[in-house]
Amino acid sequence: MDDAAVAAIDAQAERMGISRAELLRRETENFARRFGEPVTRADLARSAEIFADALDDDVMAQAW
Repeated sequence: MDDAAVAAIDAQAERMGISRAELLRRETENFARRFGEPVTRADLARSAEIFADALDDDVMAQAW
C-alpha cells in the first residue's frame, strides 16, 4: 500500500476519532457483509421500487 493510501486511511480514522486498526476492522466487516450473500431478484425489485423516483427532479428537490 502506498504512503498516500495510508495517509488517507489515517486521516479518515482521525476524523472519526478511531484508530487506523479500528477503521480497517470496520471496513473489512462491511466488505464481508456486502459480499457475504448473493443479491436476489427480490432484492433488486425492492430496490427498484424504493428508488423509482430517485431521478425525479421535483422529488429530489424536496429531499434536500
